[in-house]
Amino acid sequence: MGKILITGATGNVGGAALRALREKDTDVIAAVHDPAKVESVRGTGAEVRLLDYADPDSVARALEGVDRLFAMVPLHEDMRRWGSVLLHAAKEAGVSYVVRSSSMGADANAHYQLGKIQGGIDGEVEVLGFDFAVLRPATFMQNYLAYAPLLKRTGVLPVPEGKQATSFVDARDVGACVAQALLHPETYRGTVTMVTGPEALDNHQVAAILSGVSGREIVYQGGDIEATGLYLESQGMPEWDIHMQLSLHRHARNGYTGFLTKAVEHLTGRPATRFEDFAREHAQAWQ
Repeated sequence: MGKILITGATGNVGGAALRALREKDTDVIAAVHDPAKVESVRGTGAEVRLLDYADPDSVARALEGVDRLFAMVPLHEDMRRWGSVLLHAAKEAGVSYVVRSSSMGADANAHYQLGKIQGGIDGEVEVLGFDFAVLRPATFMQNYLAYAPLLKRTGVLPVPEGKQATSFVDARDVGACVAQALLHPETYRGTVTMVTGPEALDNHQVAAILSGVSGREIVYQGGDIEATGLYLESQGMPEWDIHMQLSLHRHARNGYTGFLTKAVEHLTGRPATRFEDFAREHAQAWQ
């Protein structure tokens, strides 16, 4: 087996994939954007290479000698172009197999903007002729940590998704699935897999769970798209990122995010993380 490159190695999904591969003593390279994080990633025992999507030469250097690639493109206004830069460089470098972490419902004609962008990158993987496996995860549980400061201050969860349910997934479970797909192309080559948590919850249920683990009352008030955007802006989130986050909320509010799969159990051999267990692990964030 040739070398595996993990992009986004300091993120929730890429970091989990990296840890899972290193636990199996896999020869893996961690691609890191921030030089300040190199030493902490090197502690996993992986080779570390700097990768700056805005610098095509940096991307090409990171891919030297790589056979299998985990292609996680960061949420950024240039992500569609960056995805193309990464994939064309991978083709030039002789990469044979690409695993993607995309988005549930991703398609060039998706009903929400981020899905269109992710779907465009997924499509380019196929057009360029790679062997591939695409994972399309549900909304990450980790997204709720962005609302922790507001919950601490007000006790109100304002996510604008109405009464619709979502099959939230722990990003670390997705990373574990990525590792399995990378290790076993003979099994997962050519597959597109929806990755969800074990249950679909609406935000009234989420608020009740957060109340239970934090020991304080947290209520869901439905939220308003515009007000949510203003809150995310107040937290320093860039404008483009806010539009993408709100597109995810609209997608959920329109009822597209509630179906369930057994993908985590199938790929990893263990059950997917429940939201209550995730919330309890991060109880301090809500208290």
